[in-house]
Amino acid sequence: MLGSPRGEAFFATVRQLHRWLLLPGDGKGWGRPITGTIALGLIVMLVSGLVLRWPRRAGSVKMWLKPNFGLGGRALHRSLHTVIGTWVLPVYLTMTLTGLYFSFEWYKDGVTWLLARPHVTAAKMPAKPPRGRAEPASPIGFDQASTTFRREEGSRFSKALLTLPAAGTAIRIRSWGKASLLETTRDEFRIDAVTGQLVSTERYADKTFGETIIAAIYDIHRGAILGWPGKLAFMMAAILMPLFSVTGILLYLSRRRLRRPAPTPLGRLVPGE
Repeated sequence: MLGSPRGEAFFATVRQLHRWLLLPGDGKGWGRPITGTIALGLIVMLVSGLVLRWPRRAGSVKMWLKPNFGLGGRALHRSLHTVIGTWVLPVYLTMTLTGLYFSFEWYKDGVTWLLARPHVTAAKMPAKPPRGRAEPASPIGFDQASTTFRREEGSRFSKALLTLPAAGTAIRIRSWGKASLLETTRDEFRIDAVTGQLVSTERYADKTFGETIIAAIYDIHRGAILGWPGKLAFMMAAILMPLFSVTGILLYLSRRRLRRPAPTPLGRLVPGE
């Protein structure tokens, strides 16, 4: 009824680039495991970089966090690479460890097994039917589902997101409270659109601490869990990412120059030689 929001196609493309590298298949193509593998590689780089830069005076805050701008050349590049890398290392680790949740099913299952109660199982939407074998969709009304939802939530919600089923008649409704500021502090209902029967309920207030972490993984991944300061810190860390590529390449090239053998000095020439 309100039409498409402006810029929707642009941000959808950016999201596909970020998550799946714009490769065919989206989440079911090669882009998803490639981004996950890159995240694993970044974790290796972060841990190994921390080990390599470990100072002799590990208890000195200055050694860890203060770059030396009085240096020049290779020494300055190394100072920027290591010190600023220490600043953003917690952010990068948070980004990668939470991003893997969206890349690999084995990682997602492991996190769920570790943090959720054994008897809690997330209700999944029915799988989409294979192409070429899909049956004509039957009309689904919203009145029954809306009545059941309003009976369960009353006037406690400020907005609700309704998701149609790919198969079957169970509609998913996510609702956010009036004081909710995060994407993941929501209740979730699955309601049969034909009968109005409540299929399942998942309330945020009933979650354990571990289950709230799972629910908030997306907000943790983008820094929203800390409000606008967290978003700003994560954005600045992302902007600084090219710095480590540039300084790393400069350190590599300078090291190659240092390793080149010096030319053998010529002795004095003797007449007749």
